[in-house]
Amino acid sequence: MYAKILVLLEPGYGDEGQQAVQAARTLAGPDGAVQVLTVYQELPTYYGLEVDSDLVKHGQKETFARIVADFELAESDVLVRSGHVVRVVLETAEEGGHDCIVVASHQPGWGHRLLGSTAAAVVRQSHCSVHVCRVPE
Repeated sequence: MYAKILVLLEPGYGDEGQQAVQAARTLAGPDGAVQVLTVYQELPTYYGLEVDSDLVKHGQKETFARIVADFELAESDVLVRSGHVVRVVLETAEEGGHDCIVVASHQPGWGHRLLGSTAAAVVRQSHCSVHVCRVPE
């Protein structure tokens, strides 16, 4: 069993979110803590797009409230951040003293073989254990 688990959810999570949180709760057991993180990927400036920061903040607040309600979590157990997903996950896990990260991943296709995936990058670079929940396409 793990003492403190960080679960990565995509902002628009679906059934894979339920699967990942359930896996984390099982791995944590009755005495472990589960914290959920969702990361809004920042768009590179070379796209030349300006995104209204108020719109982004509103979306983050809605995602935060939905995660709290969907998974019956305390507000302190939900984090919504912005940045490069892999970097934010790894920094959050290390700073928070997490001993396991749970992430959902689809079966890799050719694009993932060339570019890699978030789950693969987290597995390669994490300081702690990583549990990958395979999600069918």
